[in-house]
Amino acid sequence: METQLEFNPVKILKLINKDNLLKSVYNEDNEPFNLKALTTQAVSETLSDDTLGSLKSIFDEVICHRDTYIEDYLNMDAVDKTPRRYGKTQILKDIKDQDGQKTVLQSGMISLNELKSAYINLQGKGTSDRYKNTEKLSEKEWKAINAAVRTFMKSVKPMLNRRR
Repeated sequence: METQLEFNPVKILKLINKDNLLKSVYNEDNEPFNLKALTTQAVSETLSDDTLGSLKSIFDEVICHRDTYIEDYLNMDAVDKTPRRYGKTQILKDIKDQDGQKTVLQSGMISLNELKSAYINLQGKGTSDRYKNTEKLSEKEWKAINAAVRTFMKSVKPMLNRRR
């Protein structure tokens, strides 16, 4: 495969992360491979000269000479794709990384997680009331749920309809 490849440290790091042979080659001359830390440094262009030299060496001497690596390299996105969700585990990890300071977004996402948990809990009670003839929630409680949902939906409807 005769192709001119362009050196991209982020793509090289992602390729190394996927391949144990490349990882062991990297680890011979460097500290243990840490994808997150190295990628952050590569994006901010703060990789040390030694690390850049190692990556360039792996690129020139290994990646550019094996068709499978070339193909993987060409098919690799340099930019991460947006995750499908921003869940509670990741939010709490991010808050910890920010010295315990929550952003408004993170507080809102945690609140939505609590709302989802309440929804699942109440839905289970409703299903049980309908199909198992239980009375986990009274008629008065179902009316309160309906009122709360109407109030909530009225508040968020403008946000749901907005296209940004």
